[in-house]
Amino acid sequence: MEYDVDYDYHYELSDGGLRIIPKGTVVVGGLYVLPNGRYMPPGIYRDPGSGMDIIYEPWALSPFRGLVVDGAEDADGEDGTDGAEDADGEEDADGEGDTDE
Repeated sequence: MEYDVDYDYHYELSDGGLRIIPKGTVVVGGLYVLPNGRYMPPGIYRDPGSGMDIIYEPWALSPFRGLVVDGAEDADGEDGTDGAEDADGEEDADGEGDTDE
């Protein structure tokens, strides 16, 4: 799923230079949605309600999400193979990998 992330939103900054989560930001499906209706990008923010700093790195917005999902599918054979590979990483013609004969 594609998310409309607002990387150009103008944040107020805390005394320590961290972006402050703006008033009117809501959480929808575990993701922060800014007052303009776009998603807040991953990063470190100051939560004005609690006064605490948060590291916001939602999995859904991770640029590596597709790589990890694709890699997991390939590793367990869900890509249409049975996962049997020979020494150079290629699947053998019989689909059973190398044998010690």
